[in-house]
Amino acid sequence: ASNSSCHSDHGDMIASASAPGKLILFGEHAVVYNQPAVCAALSDLRICVTAKATTDDGYLEVRMPDLNDLFFRAKMTEIYLKPNNNDDHLYQDQIDAILRSYTELDDFSIQALAPVIYLVNKILFPTMSLIESTSSTPGLHIYVQSASLPVGAGLGSSAAFSVATAAALYKLHMLLLKFQTTTKPENLEEEKVYEWIGRPPLNTLQTINHYAYQAERMNHGTPSGLDNTVSCYGGIIYFTKNEKDGSFTKEQILDDTKTTPSLRVLLTNTGVPRSTKKMVQNFKTFKQNFPHVANGILDSCGAISKAFYSMCQQEKLDPTTMSLLIETNQSLLRAMRVSHPSLERVCDITKQQFGLPTKLTGAGGGGCAFTYLGSNSTPNIDTTTHQMINAIEQQRGVKCMESNAGGPGVLWVVPPSIATSENSRSTNRYRRNTSWLLMTGISLAGALLILSSRQRK
Repeated sequence: ASNSSCHSDHGDMIASASAPGKLILFGEHAVVYNQPAVCAALSDLRICVTAKATTDDGYLEVRMPDLNDLFFRAKMTEIYLKPNNNDDHLYQDQIDAILRSYTELDDFSIQALAPVIYLVNKILFPTMSLIESTSSTPGLHIYVQSASLPVGAGLGSSAAFSVATAAALYKLHMLLLKFQTTTKPENLEEEKVYEWIGRPPLNTLQTINHYAYQAERMNHGTPSGLDNTVSCYGGIIYFTKNEKDGSFTKEQILDDTKTTPSLRVLLTNTGVPRSTKKMVQNFKTFKQNFPHVANGILDSCGAISKAFYSMCQQEKLDPTTMSLLIETNQSLLRAMRVSHPSLERVCDITKQQFGLPTKLTGAGGGGCAFTYLGSNSTPNIDTTTHQMINAIEQQRGVKCMESNAGGPGVLWVVPPSIATSENSRSTNRYRRNTSWLLMTGISLAGALLILSSRQRK
């Protein structure tokens, strides 16, 4: 472990965490009808959150330059949530009322800020109350980097944000306990948290995932918990819906802490707005009209997820089998009436020009598709990928992103350097500002190397 995971500046404490998006490999839509599905962490497409506790600022400042240059500033006392016996609906109402009192905030901004307000109250407020004195009021500054993971594309950006925020705040909570109070950790694992870089300890991951799920409920009611679980733990997760209560059972079939088969993908964001509700209704109508055909399709989707599961048990992904599973699943989704011409064009380009399989991921009807590139050792993979990106991006509004799938989940990372402008304590409660800070890029590669070396030990 390295003590570079935290930074002290004139008494201020800083902690940073990054969390990946998610990719549904197989089984979307079918999982609604109790068939298994498979989801992987998009380990190279991440959101990074940096949290800095100040000793005498007294304000919460949240900066999201990649989300319409969103900036929010409020007194810490103004965002306090009253205890309500953990009734999430009451928390939602309180948060909504607090944020809507800032009349400049639109609905998008309110949705982005709601998880932050919840997590600050749940994780950090109890700790900050311990260091508060009569002469000063502690504050909190949060900075979010999210440019690499598009919003609204079905890649789990909301959950990644909640996971990264929960992880950064929890790390800050532990730092404050150590350096600002006499409170001692309860066990050795918590002691390690102070100086940890890379994947948090398992018990801490469980805590982070719990907080992230609760934060997701502030915007999504009763989410499945899949997105935050994949973002938190990483790897590849096999999940099924329980018929009795509608909950999901999750099994990590490939653990990112072990040597796992390389799964390299090219994601294509078609730029076509998608409606999950509409796509779900499309197949529901089809199933009502042709129940036997629809049930056969659902069974086939489930069989594909099971075949992938079996392949993972052998810790080897056969490229030929992977291509067959991907192409077959896409054909089934097309038959389910959830594909889209923009998605089919991508499938045609990658198959006809490069011989590589593509399928939609998520709800369909637009949104994203992924192309299976093989492993990092596939011959000429870089050249082929570059040529394919050029061919796909000739379509207007289309954007490609490359990532490994099934790698690390949430990571504690070295905080970026932050330069604060002189007017950061302006009395404006809300403003948009693009010149607040300069940040160095976070070296994920370095963090992953550190993680890898720790695991080998």
